[in-house]
Amino acid sequence: MSYLPSGAKGLTMRLSVLNLFNNDKPLLLFEQYENLNNGAKYTNYKLPKYFNSPRYARFQVQYDFSL
Repeated sequence: MSYLPSGAKGLTMRLSVLNLFNNDKPLLLFEQYENLNNGAKYTNYKLPKYFNSPRYARFQVQYDFSL
């Protein structure tokens, strides 16, 4: 969402909300089933390796000096 105040030309304010619904789905799984060197099985096989970041908001203020 952006806001351009009419009294301050060149000023822009933005609000971004990321992961709005707070999904915690895995982005990547452990895909290797066994160790290639000794054949031992990995206990983490098919378990999540990385997840989405939790919900957060970002507030930005920008001013264009060229006006």
